[in-house]
Amino acid sequence: MSDAVKFRRHTREKIKNKTVYIRKACNYINNNYDKDLSVEKIAEHLSLNKNYFIRIFKEELGTTPNQYILESRLFYAVNLLVQSQQSIKDIGELCGFNTPSYFIKCFKQRFGKSPLIYRNEYSLYKK
Repeated sequence: MSDAVKFRRHTREKIKNKTVYIRKACNYINNNYDKDLSVEKIAEHLSLNKNYFIRIFKEELGTTPNQYILESRLFYAVNLLVQSQQSIKDIGELCGFNTPSYFIKCFKQRFGKSPLIYRNEYSLYKK
C-alpha cells in the first residue's frame, strides 16, 4: 500500500474521530445545559486534553465550547419564555445561568432585547 493511501486513511480516521468527539460534546452540553458546565468538565468527560478539545471544537464548529454552551442555554431559555409562564428568574436558573442579571445581560446581547420584552412579543400566552 502506498504512503499516500496510508496517509489518506489516517487523515480520514483522525477527522472521523474528531467528529465523534464533537458530536459527543454537543450531546453532553445539550443534555446538561442547566448544570454547572465548564470546558474542563466536558474535556474530562470525553477523556481529552482541554486545549486539544477547544481546538478541535473550534475547527469543527467554528465557535468555542463556551460560546456553544451559552447559545444552548439561550436556545432553551427562548423556548421556556414563549412556551411557559415561569418567571424570568426561574427560567434563567433552569437554563444554567448563575444570576438573573447575567441571564438578562447575555439575552440582551444575543437578541437585542430583554427576556421580558421578548416574551411579550412572542409568548404563546398573550393576553
